[in-house]
Amino acid sequence: MSENIKIKKERINDLITLFKKGLFEEVLFKADEFNKEFNDIPFTYNLIGMSQVKINEFKDSISNFKKAIQLDKTYVEAYNNLATSLINLGEFSKAIEELKKAIQLKKDYSNAYNNLASAYSDMGDYENALNTFDILLKIDPNYPNLKSNIIKLLTFYNPKNKNLNEFTVINERLKKIKFNYKKDIELNDNDIINFYKQCNKIVSRKFQKLEYNLSQIWRRNTYDLNCSRHFDIFRNFDVIPEFCFECFKIQVELNSVIDLFKLFFVFDNLKLDNNRTRKCLVEMRNIGNGCYKGLIYCRGFDEALSIKNLINKVINNNLDKKIKINVKRGCTEFSIKYPDYNNLNKSPKDFMKYDKNWKMKENIIDSKIPTKNRINQRILNNTLKGITLNDFLIMKNWLMYAKMIGDEKYKEFDDKIVISEYMENNISNQLKFRINEYKKFI
Repeated sequence: MSENIKIKKERINDLITLFKKGLFEEVLFKADEFNKEFNDIPFTYNLIGMSQVKINEFKDSISNFKKAIQLDKTYVEAYNNLATSLINLGEFSKAIEELKKAIQLKKDYSNAYNNLASAYSDMGDYENALNTFDILLKIDPNYPNLKSNIIKLLTFYNPKNKNLNEFTVINERLKKIKFNYKKDIELNDNDIINFYKQCNKIVSRKFQKLEYNLSQIWRRNTYDLNCSRHFDIFRNFDVIPEFCFECFKIQVELNSVIDLFKLFFVFDNLKLDNNRTRKCLVEMRNIGNGCYKGLIYCRGFDEALSIKNLINKVINNNLDKKIKINVKRGCTEFSIKYPDYNNLNKSPKDFMKYDKNWKMKENIIDSKIPTKNRINQRILNNTLKGITLNDFLIMKNWLMYAKMIGDEKYKEFDDKIVISEYMENNISNQLKFRINEYKKFI
């Protein structure tokens, strides 16, 4: 090995070590110095681009990925990485072009198929997204999150080919099981339990051991609340974003897992102005009180009060009249830091107000987000009405949760249910707290 090649190899290994340590700024500095001596190595430009992606410099990364491709037209990873940056910038059509080039070069390139499906989904081409996921399922069935991505896509899209794969087949069979919901009549325990058992017969034939790592059933609209951005601001600066001062939630606190099932049917059939997002869940956070909950997301206190009055009537008809329904503001994490934020026991004019000095903190985070980005460019669909495979698998997790906290009602659904690794990992370290929270409601 010549001295020149040896030096190149050592310095490239140094860059890789820095990247693995998460020292992306240092990678950029040293790679720039490296390229002044050796500017003909595709790998280095690709590594620079990857480092820029890690610090949200997507536009700058594009030129480096293109330089890597210019030096090596067969560099499939660079095509895929270029597409990733384009997806983050909301340039879905351009990303698809690059991913197709990568797949032409490497027919079994799993990462490219996964990103291609995601790009199709983001631009609202759900049929192509599902078909691409299906190709990946055949190439690499154990690809991370692949099965859950297919299952989640089926919560808001009805595929043309219902027999595309085992997930579409089972999902379609579940949708044919109808529950006779009537908003003015109390929901019957036996009807709920029999409905679950019918679904379980269908699913267990194919997916007896399928673990599903979700615990919340959503009924979403097409408006993205962009919560990841808001939490990013809070985590970095301990300030509550301005948007969150108008975020109010109806919180329904339930006594047992059977009531959570009932609330699912209420929320699935609930008609609200603006089709407000709602969800049913088991409490998995170690900061969250209670065990079984439903939430409806509202904009403004007046809307929250209006929806609360509506829900009160529905709950009184369908569920136990003792169920607690209240209005809360924003997220629990905010109230822990600022107790007055969620103090609603006073006139709305006296509610905690947004501190305008916090705006500059928000601007720091927003300055790192491109004006045109994945969140504000992607197309969203309303969640489909009725049971889906996603819903059933989450319900199964609810029963595991019930078993763990001592809610004996789970036995009427499935007395042999086995606790999954996902539920064990999330609940075992707070099990005593969860059991005590459950006991408060019985």
